[in-house]
Amino acid sequence: MDAASDAATIIQIAQATQQVLNAGLVYAKRYTNAEKSCKLLQYDLRCVLATANIAIDALTRCSSLGKDPNIDDRLIQWFSSDEPKKCLDMLRGMEGLITGRNRTQGVLARIRFAGWVEDKIKDAITLFDKHRAYFHFLLSADIWNDIKDVKERQEVAECILNRVDEENKEIQEAVQTVATEIAEDRDERKKEFDRDQVTSFLQWLDGLDCTIKHEATHSLRQPDTCTWLPKTEKYQSWRGGGNPFLWLGGKAGSGKSVLASAVIDDLQRGKIDEEVLAYFYCDFRIERSVNAHEVLRSLLAQLLRLAPIDGVDCRDAVPDLVQRKEKGASPPNDINLLIPLVLSAAKLHRLPVIVVDALDECRDVEKLLDALKQLNDGHIWLFVTSRPE
Repeated sequence: MDAASDAATIIQIAQATQQVLNAGLVYAKRYTNAEKSCKLLQYDLRCVLATANIAIDALTRCSSLGKDPNIDDRLIQWFSSDEPKKCLDMLRGMEGLITGRNRTQGVLARIRFAGWVEDKIKDAITLFDKHRAYFHFLLSADIWNDIKDVKERQEVAECILNRVDEENKEIQEAVQTVATEIAEDRDERKKEFDRDQVTSFLQWLDGLDCTIKHEATHSLRQPDTCTWLPKTEKYQSWRGGGNPFLWLGGKAGSGKSVLASAVIDDLQRGKIDEEVLAYFYCDFRIERSVNAHEVLRSLLAQLLRLAPIDGVDCRDAVPDLVQRKEKGASPPNDINLLIPLVLSAAKLHRLPVIVVDALDECRDVEKLLDALKQLNDGHIWLFVTSRPE
């Protein structure tokens, strides 16, 4: 094993950990209701940072892990696994969750996303907890048989954080400095972003494209028709940040799909800053469009494809799905697997909006209804059409 290469990896992990801590501090200063979440975020990451620094010290003193008797065998095993890379990817994903720009406009938008920053920090904590197993080595202080040293390093890290807090009287300047560093690091990672891999991943996911169906439905609409719906109180309330779920019912042949196409066009024309739209048409004449799993896979693919390339690979939101592809498996058809994947992909966006037309034409409509209920989490805005029954 190359100790220099492994040292470079652990240095990247330490740097990524510090960037997550810095991002949390910046947002905690901007939003006082995020302070509690920030403290929870720091708890484990300080230990990770301290232990990573110990690993760096050990690795810089040897030329080969396998030949140095002072290096713990468990460290060798850890670097032989894929966990260091997973740790680094996870930390970058956490930073991406915290450092997203908030450009929502208008009073209603501000009300709608009150507390959103704290939620982002909580999302980062949830992501960390979900994949805590990747960090088991870095969270095990006794791995070095030197608990005292780990404790001292944690105290040093805590003193640094406290000093930053005490000396941060000129908060605007400090925020700008950290924000610049984060932006520079994001730009560097953006250069490394492999668009071809993402394209290959989305092709593998094979989400049904409803563009042609939308264009065909749009062509059925007569000029100056369907203009009444966006003017209704319920629709305007939905667009203005009221109830996140809007259902349009109607008998067969009453023009629900044409109205749905009008809603899609209205959403595309009047997009709020950072709003994204994913849509699906259920149609009994199209075999693939009448299965609940096809609906969810299509929405998942659209939300991933629409993710902004701001330094965070959209695939980071669905690591289990990436592993599935790498193992040579087919994309999932299990509704219970797809629902959390769609929710994770939606969190890549500030304002995700989903339109699903003709639920009643879906063969397993009960499964689709249950899935939409779970997607109605307050973050995703939903518009659906179906027959009254």
